[in-house]
Amino acid sequence: MPKNNKHFKMNFDLDKISEKLEEKLKKAIIKEQQKNAREFRRETARWNKPLEITVNEDDDNVTIETDDERFKWVDEGTAPHQIRPRNARILRFLPGNRVRSEIARRQNNAARKDASVVFAKQISHPGIKPRSITQKVLARRRLPIISEISKVVEKAIQS
Repeated sequence: MPKNNKHFKMNFDLDKISEKLEEKLKKAIIKEQQKNAREFRRETARWNKPLEITVNEDDDNVTIETDDERFKWVDEGTAPHQIRPRNARILRFLPGNRVRSEIARRQNNAARKDASVVFAKQISHPGIKPRSITQKVLARRRLPIISEISKVVEKAIQS
């Protein structure tokens, strides 16, 4: 300590710092959630019907949402189940692991174009294995999100 007994003071306006930090964090989180939404769109880009994903910004939350049930089925998988007709008395389908898209059919020589039609009152579906899209996207995006939030906090502390 200096001998002249002058005291060193450092004043922090915590309310002001908190407001700035909260505002900057919210902007950073919105930006990161938009990047996350792009990743989800990229993961589902090859689906026949594009997945509708929205980023909702509330006062306290920024969420990525979809009302499409297909995403849940693909992401979480399904248990084995029975498929029964809804608007008819019988099901009509082509059997086997048939390639459905014309482009994939041309690339896959094993696809059968001349498969015979099968009729049934119900079929047993083996279920869908979970593809864990959400976990994959969040695992890829985790470090960039943490890095961006750390930068915002560091800038707020320095200013």
